[in-house]
Amino acid sequence: MVQDKRIAEMFEEHHRSDNAVVYKAFKIMEVVDGSNKTLFHALNGSRTVPRERWLKANNVMCKDGTSKTSYLSGWHVLPTREECMAYLKSFKRRLEILEIVECHVMDLRCKEHSPSNVWLSNHIYINEV
Repeated sequence: MVQDKRIAEMFEEHHRSDNAVVYKAFKIMEVVDGSNKTLFHALNGSRTVPRERWLKANNVMCKDGTSKTSYLSGWHVLPTREECMAYLKSFKRRLEILEIVECHVMDLRCKEHSPSNVWLSNHIYINEV
């Protein structure tokens, strides 16, 4: 319940569907030739992310960028465009192809040990390039 309260305080509710709450979130993605791509982990062997359909994360144990912390993978998102813009400033490479993409997410959990307000979602819907 504490986690649900934190989510409700940080994320804007988009709508409710089949007893699930869908939230608006923001994600940093590579945009190359009109395609959205994940920054690191692939979805079913491809970094290209389809749009206009719900996608389920491949939940596997992985390590963060420092390789010190293990966590259950998911779609990395932030609650607001402003937080995403601040987080983007920590990137040093590929800046010309990185964009902030608005998305819808379900089944959120906080990414523990992250210095930023990064959350992990099990389901994501991306509607824009």
